Formats: sequence, C-alpha cells, structure tokens
Amino acid sequence: MRPTAESNARVRILVHSLRHLPMKRFTIALALSLGASRAAAQQVVRLPAQDRPVGGRITTVFAVGKMEGQRWEMLNNAEQAVFDRADNLYVLDRGNARVLVFDRAGRFVRQLGHKGGGPGEFEVPIALAVLQDGGIAVLDLAHQNLTLFGADGRFRRTVAWQPSWGFPDRTLAADARGGVVTLLRPGLVPGPGGALPTRQEQALARVSLAGNGSSTRLFTIPDLSPVQRQVDNSGGGTRVNMRITGPPEFAPITRWGTLPGGGVAITHTQLYTVKVLDANGRVVRLLQRPVPVRRPTERDRERARERVREQMRSGRGMILVTRGGGPGGGAPAGPPPLSPERIEQRVRELQFADTVRTIQGMTVTASGKIWVERTPANIGDPGPIDILTPDGRYLGTLNGTKLPVAVSATGRAVYLERDADDVERVIVRQLPAGWY
Repeated sequence: MRPTAESNARVRILVHSLRHLPMKRFTIALALSLGASRAAAQQVVRLPAQDRPVGGRITTVFAVGKMEGQRWEMLNNAEQAVFDRADNLYVLDRGNARVLVFDRAGRFVRQLGHKGGGPGEFEVPIALAVLQDGGIAVLDLAHQNLTLFGADGRFRRTVAWQPSWGFPDRTLAADARGGVVTLLRPGLVPGPGGALPTRQEQALARVSLAGNGSSTRLFTIPDLSPVQRQVDNSGGGTRVNMRITGPPEFAPITRWGTLPGGGVAITHTQLYTVKVLDANGRVVRLLQRPVPVRRPTERDRERARERVREQMRSGRGMILVTRGGGPGGGAPAGPPPLSPERIEQRVRELQFADTVRTIQGMTVTASGKIWVERTPANIGDPGPIDILTPDGRYLGTLNGTKLPVAVSATGRAVYLERDADDVERVIVRQLPAGWY
C-alpha cells in the first residue's frame, strides 16, 4: 500500500508524541502503528460456521494407467497433471522422466521428453505448467532448468535455474503476465559474505522466462524449520553438512494456486485462513471460517507414524537431495533403500504439533473458485471440501469426494489415485455445474 499524506501525517504525530520514550518502546509503537495501517487495507471476510452441502453427481470421463499395457499406460510416480484451455491433459510422469499428453477424449497424443541430458530431455522433472500461450514449462531438479515446449510439443529452449533464486517446491503455475509462479525455499548455499542460513522461510516468486530468466519475490512465508549444521574439520579442511529439519506432524502446510487475474490464493497457518493476494503479492482479502482447532489424539499420532512408515518403505514421492550441483546447492537422486531399523528410528524421532492444522489441501480451479479441503477427524482421510470465491462468497461444502489436483474451465477434474493392486491411475471426471 502506497503511503498517503494522511498516513504520513499520522506517523509524524506519533513520532512527536513519543520522542521522549526509550528507543526500544518507540520502535515497537511505530511498528504497531504502521502494521495497523497496512492491515486496514485488507478486507476480512467471516465465512459462515455451518456447512451447506452441495448436491450433484461426478461422472468419470476417462482413466489412464495400467499394470501392463502400452508404454504410455504404465506410470511411475505420476505426481502432477494439468489441463490446457482445450481440456487437453498433461501428466508429469516423474519416475519415467516424461510428460504425457492426452486429448479431451482420453486419447494419447504425444510424449514430451524422455530420460537424458540433451535438449528437451529430463532427469528429475518435478513440476509442470501450461503457459499463457499454450506452451509447456517443465522444471527439472537435476538439470537445474526450466524446459520449454510449444503447444505443438516441439522443444523450444531451456532457461537455467539460478541458485540465487532458491530451492523450488514441486509446484508450478502459469503467471497471467507471462512466466511462471512457484514456491521457493532459500538454497543451502552461502549468502553474501559467506553467511550460511540458520532458518528457512518460504516465498512465492514470479519467474520470468524471457531471456536468461529472472525471479521476483511476491510473498514471504515465515518457516520455523531450523537448519542443522555439522562442521567436519577432519581431512585437512572444513566441510559443513546442512539439512533442514522439517516441521512437526500436524503443523501448517502451505497450499496455493494462481487466480485468473494474476493474483494468488494461499493458506499457510494453523487456523482456517485463506489469503487472497493481488498480482503484486499484496494481501487484499482474508477468508476466515470459525473451524475449531483441536489437539491431536494418540490415534492421530499413530496414523501419522504409519503414513511415514509406508512412505519410507515404498520411497514413493521421495527425492533425496545431496550437497552438490542442484538448485540451491543440491543434486537429486533416488532415495536409498532404508532398513527397517532406520525406518523405525525415523518414526521414533517424529515430532508432533500441539494442535492439528484445520486445512490439509487446496485447489484453485481455472475459473478462480477456491476448493479448501479441511482436515478430517480421521487424519489421512479425505476431508470436507469448501468451495469459495476470491471475493469471499461461500458456495457450499462437498462431502465424500477427494480433492482434485486440477480443474479446467469446463469442469473437468483430474485425480491421481491408486487401485487395489497399487497401480497408479490418472482419472478425469466431469463436475456438476456450479462446482467449478
């Protein structure tokens, strides 16, 4: 918010009235005054406390994924999927280092990339986005670049990922002004003067794809995860090993999505609060719902322990980052096999937050509706899904359905699931009118 003459006058009056206070007290008072001024520009929308069920029936359009079949039918850690404006579906099949393209009828169209080190090839692709011009951007953690394809599937060029931008999350979305938006963490590399980070933070950033690329921070999210450092002076030199200690179980997780006008919807707190940002990253609206915060039970903790065990046994969705040449100072690799003893040690080391987060998932549809999945009574199960609009309208709550990973402008929703035989499936379903 740009300061006005009136706000500047208020600050001058405050300075005059507090000039005889000790400096520390004066600084606190001034900061509180300025913070209140900024907060006044944010609209707070109090959503109703009682659920209003939304009716309608979801129908399946097509599904992809088989244990045995054509090469394009056999998936390996298919972690993301997104639609273009024509309802063509792009599936990031990370384990096979490729992007699969299907038309709106579910017919296989083409494959983008394959494993390798050349132009248009991938090693560890972790995120993709359909750009404003219909092209595709794929973020590769090992190659430290964004690979760009045209809408026709032809390789365009690559944009090198600069370590100074930070370490990318597995999320990528098209920016209305061109380029992409992603969630970043600072890289574990020395900063100016050789300073090493001691604490992590997250930041939404806009990455331009013009020329050699550039990164601009939009919104910073505090993160209390400390960085643990071990100094090794053996071998005639000094080596610093660093690792991030993740947040405790049940702590808030950051979920976000871009809005049609260039803004962003984001949630990152323990309470039910969705922040609506404008295209410049300023918070313009807070959508809040009075969802009670509860303390975790021993049953909650045991379900969390079992989830961690299953994830570590299978290695599903895990990427090991070691100190080396990757973005922010790491080179990715597949996770090494873990012994049962090491798994149980990790489970015993789990820390738990004092309260359970109220929101566990969020998806923003192509038309701008915000789907907020609340944390259910049984940790790990699908939760109730509230449908909101960025201007603060509550449209109702869905029960008994999973949260889709993407929803097109025509109401196509894509879900990533596994069947009874643990075979990965990408399922496209049509949503009823009014949901999207």
